[in-house]
Amino acid sequence: MVGVIPETIRKLFTLINESLAVMKIKILWLLAGLTFGFMSCRKSEPNPCEGLLYSISSNPILIKFVDVKSKKTIILKEGEFKITNNQTKQILKNWEIYNNVNIPVSDTTLASKLTGSLIIPTTVSSAGEYGLTIESDSLGTFLISFTATEVKTNEPCVPYTYPLKDVKITNRAFSVFQHSGKTYPEVLVVEI
Repeated sequence: MVGVIPETIRKLFTLINESLAVMKIKILWLLAGLTFGFMSCRKSEPNPCEGLLYSISSNPILIKFVDVKSKKTIILKEGEFKITNNQTKQILKNWEIYNNVNIPVSDTTLASKLTGSLIIPTTVSSAGEYGLTIESDSLGTFLISFTATEVKTNEPCVPYTYPLKDVKITNRAFSVFQHSGKTYPEVLVVEI
């Protein structure tokens, strides 16, 4: 009997030691996880641009269609145009026909002269050459090209803007809109 108790105690101690070893490993893993978790939760500097929409310039191009004989603005219909981005081949859906409500202009004479023009928003995120194809059953096809240039700003949330230049229709005669001695290079006038 004396030999049985020490054997049982030895087995008990062995079992306890094995359990402690497993428990030590589990505790070490738990401590490692907590340490990593706390280290990764350190607060970083706040981002002043978080939540702001930026980095893409949106510049509208307006096209005013004029009757060649009467010199009056041609009245456009809402579903009349199919406009395709030549680079991505995507059809633009966000174009509209200008009235003083969708882009208010304080100069009412200017607003009345632009009323009825086709507004094509151009979203540009880098400098380069761009093109659009405008198709209309009643007016025909127009190929638009323009260049976006990169201009550095002092704004941390908008480090660059991409203004348009050399906006032109490459397959038709056009002129650039003028009003009160000022030229508007993003407003093209087409006589049909």
